[in-house]
Amino acid sequence: MRALERMTPLAGQDSRSLPPGPFRVIQSRAGVVSLISLGFSLGITFALWASAAQAAWNLSGTWKGVGGVDGTYTISQSGTTVTWSGHADDGHSWANDFTGKIETNNDIVGTFADRPGYDVHQQGSVTVHIDDNCHLSFVSASVGWGTQTWTKENCTAAPAPATPSPAALITGSQAYRAFLGLDDPVTKNWPQTLKRRARALVATAVDWSDPYAKTTIAGETRTGVHSANVLGGDLHQLLCCDFTASELRQAGNVFAKAAWASELALAQKISESGGELEPADLLKLALEVSNGSYPLAVLSAHNLLKDIALEGRTAIKQGTGASGQKLVSHDLAELQDAAHFVGKLADLREDPSAAKDKIGPWYHAFAILTAGALQAPGAAALIVDAEHTAKLLGFFKGEGGFNAEKYLLDRSILLGVARSAAIEHLSQDRVRP
Repeated sequence: MRALERMTPLAGQDSRSLPPGPFRVIQSRAGVVSLISLGFSLGITFALWASAAQAAWNLSGTWKGVGGVDGTYTISQSGTTVTWSGHADDGHSWANDFTGKIETNNDIVGTFADRPGYDVHQQGSVTVHIDDNCHLSFVSASVGWGTQTWTKENCTAAPAPATPSPAALITGSQAYRAFLGLDDPVTKNWPQTLKRRARALVATAVDWSDPYAKTTIAGETRTGVHSANVLGGDLHQLLCCDFTASELRQAGNVFAKAAWASELALAQKISESGGELEPADLLKLALEVSNGSYPLAVLSAHNLLKDIALEGRTAIKQGTGASGQKLVSHDLAELQDAAHFVGKLADLREDPSAAKDKIGPWYHAFAILTAGALQAPGAAALIVDAEHTAKLLGFFKGEGGFNAEKYLLDRSILLGVARSAAIEHLSQDRVRP
C-alpha cells in the first residue's frame, strides 16, 4: 500500500509532540518502526470486534464430533477464547485438549495436545470454522486429524450473525464520510465565495510574506534533472505525476526534500488548529513555518496536502477491495489518519455531498500556486489548461474525467491569485545555484 513516508522527528524534537495521523510514526536509523497511531486505531478496532464476537456466539456446551473415530467434546467459550476437552467415544483411540481464539473471519485458531494413556500421541495446531451456534467444521491442522464436523447437543441453530463486509467497514465509517466531506454543508453564493477566497489568499501572502526571504533549493537548476521547468524534471514529477511527495523525497527529488522540515511543522499546526481552515488560513500557517518565504510555503502546503489526498484515496481503494477484516483494519487506520487532517479544512466545493472529493481542490490549488512561485505565473496556467483539456478529451478517467466545478476552482486560483501582480512579485523571490 502506498503510504506517507514515516517522518523522523527533527533534531531535539520529542516524538510525543508529533501530530496524530500518518506523521506520528517514528522510524529509527536501524529501521525499527513504532506504529503509534496505527496501533491505537487497530487496538480500538479489534477491541470493538472482540466485544461483538462475545455477544454473537455461544459455543459453550457438549458437542458430538464426526469423522475419523467419532468423539465427544466439552467446549467452553469466554469472549474470543475457546477451549475444549475431547475424547473418542470408543474410550481408547484418542483424547485431547485445545486452546484457541475466535478470529475476525469466524475461524477458531489454536493448538492442541493429546493426553497420555490413549492410542494417538501428537500435538500441533488446528483451525475450525464456526458455521453457526450449533455447527463447527474442520478447516486445517498441522498433523493428521480425524473430526470433520461438530454438532452441539440440544441446540437449535439461529441464523448466523451478520459479519460486515470489509468494504462496509470502510464506507460505513465516519472517517470515510469526513475524508470525502459527505456531511459538509452546501456553500451558498459559491461564485462570490470563490472570489472572496482568492482575495483573502492574495492579502495573506502580501501581509505575511517576507519580501527579503530567500528560498534556496539545493540542487535546483534551470535545466537538467533537477529543473524547475514544468515539463520534465523534479518539479514536473512532483506536480503532475501520481507520486506522493514522500515517495519522491526518498527518490531524491529536490523540491520534495526542500520542504520536508516545514511540511512536518505545518502538519503539526493543522493538527492543533480549531478547524474550518480557509485557504488563506493554511497559507498563513505555511508562511509561519517557512520563515515568510512564499515559494517555500506554497510548496510545503502542496506536498502535505497531496500526501494526505493519496494516502486517503489509497486506503479507500484498498480497503473496499480487501478480502478480510484483518486487512481492512489497517486501511481504516490509514483513512482515519488522513481524515483527521481533512476534517480541519473548510470544504471548497459548492455541494460537497455530490462532489465526494474534499481534498482534491485543496492540493490542486496549491499545485497551481507552487508552479507559479517556483517557475512563472505562465507555468501555472499551463498546468490548469493542460490537465482540464486532457480530461475533456477523455484522459485521466481514473480521476473521474472532466469536472466543470473543479475547473472553475482551479481557474479562480489561477486568475485571482497566481497571476495577480502581488503574487508575481513574491514568486520571483527565489535563488537558483
